[in-house]
Amino acid sequence: MQLNKVSSLFMSNSWCLKCSSRNFQNGFSPTHKIDCLEDLVSALERSTIFFDKHLLVLNKPYGLKKQLPVDFSPSPPTFVKLNSAAASLEEYSLQDALPFLCDIFKVPKLTVVKSPDRYMSGVTVLAATDKAVDLFTKCIRRARASLIFPTYQAVCVGTPNVKDETHTLGVVMETRKEHRALIDRFKEKKIVFVNTWSKNDIKRADIALLRIHHKVLASTPDECASLIQVSSNWNRAHCVRTFLAAQLLTPVLGDHVCSSRVKYVFDKPVRGDVWNVDHTMQYLPTKLKEKLKVKRKNEELTIPEHIHLSRLVLPAYYKDKQSLVLESDIATSSAFQYALNTLGLLTREQNQAEKDQEAAQSSG
Repeated sequence: MQLNKVSSLFMSNSWCLKCSSRNFQNGFSPTHKIDCLEDLVSALERSTIFFDKHLLVLNKPYGLKKQLPVDFSPSPPTFVKLNSAAASLEEYSLQDALPFLCDIFKVPKLTVVKSPDRYMSGVTVLAATDKAVDLFTKCIRRARASLIFPTYQAVCVGTPNVKDETHTLGVVMETRKEHRALIDRFKEKKIVFVNTWSKNDIKRADIALLRIHHKVLASTPDECASLIQVSSNWNRAHCVRTFLAAQLLTPVLGDHVCSSRVKYVFDKPVRGDVWNVDHTMQYLPTKLKEKLKVKRKNEELTIPEHIHLSRLVLPAYYKDKQSLVLESDIATSSAFQYALNTLGLLTREQNQAEKDQEAAQSSG
């Protein structure tokens, strides 16, 4: 298969959304702040990965929503959220920037056809025409049929025992049958992974098949943290995050939700009960807290969720049937650079990308 590769690995995208009002002076506090919509539009323009009059591809930063809910109202300044590293700048979304991006790139309209969720950064695809929307949809279908899946990179707490493996699992969305008060309060369904199923389970859609591959790209010498690459055919209901926590026992750093699937006994991870959820901040082993210099109470709240959509393949995108490969390495996201550098998780290519990025900034 012929590939036309586009990458943001060497592009300057050193920015992220402003941290919350909690004034923790640690390495996770961003150095580049966005204070108005004009700043946001300018930063999105600088994050461009690819543009060809049909598709505009950006490297969406951590903390930026696709769009605001209809009944949106800003939280009180005293309200503290989990993942508060993205709790400010709530009044803006990617949708707000689209009219200005249309003017910059001289296209009549832009439609978001692929975007990571708010607590994830990475490849974001905007279509400039209805034909481009249809073409993108066809390419995604071809990719699924060819078992070419989106790729994610994540900084995780701990290191998997198996460094490189392909998994085929069944996914069940399970509702808690007891303690109805909890269900009413949190409206929860939990992903449960199973290893056996029947053909009828698949036909009735009682079980969805998950095809997923993980590979450890780097890890700390004491294996208290690792950089993991995951390719998955399914990411609904935060499936990739849940897989990293529930199956590999390596929750994403900064994930205060799925990390509850892992419990620790003397800082050793063990699989927790699906419904044993305390809805509190993520637990970090002592060694990792020391490395990241997380010392004060509740300081874990300032840690962004370190997961990034790094690669998307569009088979037969061009008329000559060449495929378009869109890449944006996790090292290009400034929200994650402190952890990557402090923990020594950057690969040789990522180190070079960061140097080129710094050179581009100083020359600009």
